[in-house]
Amino acid sequence: MAYKFFGMVALSLFLSIVTFSGEIAQERKEAPNGPGLGGVYEFVSQTVEIKKPQPVSSIRSAPEWVGMWQFQSGHFSQLLMKAKRDTFFSSDSRSNLGFDAFGGSYEFISPGTLLLHLKFAVNPFDVDRGIKLQYEVNEKEIRLIETLQPKVEDLREGKITTILRKKTGGWKP
Repeated sequence: MAYKFFGMVALSLFLSIVTFSGEIAQERKEAPNGPGLGGVYEFVSQTVEIKKPQPVSSIRSAPEWVGMWQFQSGHFSQLLMKAKRDTFFSSDSRSNLGFDAFGGSYEFISPGTLLLHLKFAVNPFDVDRGIKLQYEVNEKEIRLIETLQPKVEDLREGKITTILRKKTGGWKP
């Protein structure tokens, strides 16, 4: 059962990437990278602090979790996975995959505020979703902060803070 699930996820992700690649090639207008945003970033940590409906907090951090984000010309991609995924083939639950990926386009909606438009994602319910992020950039890292407001499809209230380290030169995880 887990193999079928993994196969369907992989096929769905592949088809989404192929479709998204075509959209990029057809797009003529390039979005600016903004103040120091363009480039490749290594995943450092992600802190989730949910206040409602049920208080929960969790932290994903390197080296247990590895991944990267890339921002360029109005497009972005994100890939995150557990370094060791012992339950990957033995679980039918998406949360136990130890893997997350999404990508799409982005735009600056005000100084320090970024809007991600998801065009593909592992979770099909995330496709066509917008994620509004506050961001802070310095020479070495970027901090992305998503404030969760309750709505019909997601009742969570809280904050997700992701910290990424800017990569320069070759890739060395």
